[in-house]
Amino acid sequence: MACKNCKGNNLNNYYGTKLKDLKDSTEIQKRKWLDKNWDDSMGKLTKFEKVVVILFAWVPLLIGYFYVVKFFISLF
Repeated sequence: MACKNCKGNNLNNYYGTKLKDLKDSTEIQKRKWLDKNWDDSMGKLTKFEKVVVILFAWVPLLIGYFYVVKFFISLF
């Protein structure tokens, strides 16, 4: 039998290497998934898409904030 210190170190070394191998494996899987699925054109909007985003997202958001602020000011 090994002493408590040696036994603990052996288990830590064993589990440490297994966890490192598992971490490396998941990193490799993530990299493969990104290489397969990621396109460099992702996230770039055309002019038409930018206009749609402005009309249907930013304008209502700004109008809503204006009326919410106006409501809170009217409370005081």
